[in-house]
Amino acid sequence: RPESVRTHELAWEQYVGEWLRTSVSAYRSTASDLITFIELDNEDFGFANQDTVRAKGLEFEAELRSRSGMQVVASAAFQRSVDEHGDRLVNWPDNVAEIRGSVPGPWRGSTAAVEVHYVGARQTLSKTWLPGFALAHAAFTAPLSRHFSLMASMRNVFNRRYFDPASAEHVQDSIEQYGRTARIDLRWDITGR
Repeated sequence: RPESVRTHELAWEQYVGEWLRTSVSAYRSTASDLITFIELDNEDFGFANQDTVRAKGLEFEAELRSRSGMQVVASAAFQRSVDEHGDRLVNWPDNVAEIRGSVPGPWRGSTAAVEVHYVGARQTLSKTWLPGFALAHAAFTAPLSRHFSLMASMRNVFNRRYFDPASAEHVQDSIEQYGRTARIDLRWDITGR
């Protein structure tokens, strides 16, 4: 059967001229009939609608824009999520935060951006806690012509070592994630916008 989610949210958003936008929202959600991984008697596995999750939280966001094209967006969320027994959820941080900034690049239409993303401590299936972590990312985009643009990006700039909780079908309790990765893309826009 399909899962169902019921959410109630109260939000406030305020603009100060053209340069600042702020928002605050509080929410409460109940997700029912969640499709859950289960182990069967014959050492096989399957899925069933059987879990319910309740979550409540508070989110903040602010966005600054300058006339020169600089932009900064910062957000933070504080949440608490439990199952029908009141137990904390696996791989569900109580807090996350992010700040992104971008500025016009040295060439017309180019942009340079940085982002720092924080994820709070998370519980694993064995009820141990993985520590929170912060990752920094950087990107640069430049148009080459009407149809082509170049994008260079680097994820996890400082090569931070971090782990995510594993799921029930994994042998290990947590899985190490990629370190620093770099990527260069050549994009082709056939519309030429």
